[in-house]
Amino acid sequence: MLPEMIGALTEEIKSLRKDFDEWRRNSFKTSPQDEKLIGIEEAAALLNRSTDTVYKWARAGRIPYYKPGKMLEFRPSELMEYQKRSRNDRSKTTNELLKELSADVRRKPKSFGNLGI
Repeated sequence: MLPEMIGALTEEIKSLRKDFDEWRRNSFKTSPQDEKLIGIEEAAALLNRSTDTVYKWARAGRIPYYKPGKMLEFRPSELMEYQKRSRNDRSKTTNELLKELSADVRRKPKSFGNLGI
């Protein structure tokens, strides 16, 4: 009796996993062209920055934007991807940052001596 119950549960789990995988594939099929564009205020709120900062980042090419008329517009998915990339860029350790900084210094300051760099 127990082996039959385990077999039935295994089949149920396989069925649920198949349904979940199909749902996941279908739920992320929205193309970027179908995505609604948002304005500067919504983009600033999404990035948790001021509108001035978002304008500067767009002009500098740090974040993707569209300008169909006079106003800048953004795709939320592209802004979220930018946030994800920028978080990964900040993952350097303190020692890596100190090594980069010390490479630019011509002589080692005495304070770097006890850090082993």
